[in-house]
Amino acid sequence: MKRTFISVLMGLCASAFAVAQVPSPLNIDGKDYPCVNPDNSVTFKIFAPTAKAVTVDCGRSYEMTKEADGTWTATTAPMVEGFHY
Repeated sequence: MKRTFISVLMGLCASAFAVAQVPSPLNIDGKDYPCVNPDNSVTFKIFAPTAKAVTVDCGRSYEMTKEADGTWTATTAPMVEGFHY
């Protein structure tokens, strides 16, 4: 079985005062994800239609779930405010 690993280095700034999902200010222009939720959890989305499994690691690994259109999503537990790799 062939495995493909996708590594993403992202900076996330979470606001304790967020009232709605807010894209990270460090995202690529025009991209909505990663997105900080009101509880300071973070939602990730990536388009990888041929991948068999995708995980995101923010101090702990989160298995992503594949949607019908080939998009993978995962939401972390609430994170402390600040910069995360």
